Amino acid sequence: MNEVILYLDCDGVILNTIDEAYSMMKDKGLDITNWRTVNKFFVNIDWNILIYEAGILKHSITKIKRIIESGMFKEVKILTKTSGNLEEAKIKKILFGKL
Repeated sequence: MNEVILYLDCDGVILNTIDEAYSMMKDKGLDITNWRTVNKFFVNIDWNILIYEAGILKHSITKIKRIIESGMFKEVKILTKTSGNLEEAKIKKILFGKL
């Protein structure tokens, strides 16, 4: 059995949440150079909307499933940070729990 674990980043790699979030902030006229403003946005955003609007990059979920099925790696782990928004954590757990 292969002992190699593959770690994949989520935001900006699997999900296009980074670009979409900053686009939403700009549309709202928020100061994206102010970390408090950015943090508050991420804590308060409706993650269902953000993930829906952001979309999955280049069929990444399908491709990750193929990697898992190939048996090339002992495990495939998705790395992601949550902003303190409980809804974000739930959604990501549901989305990546299917892999």
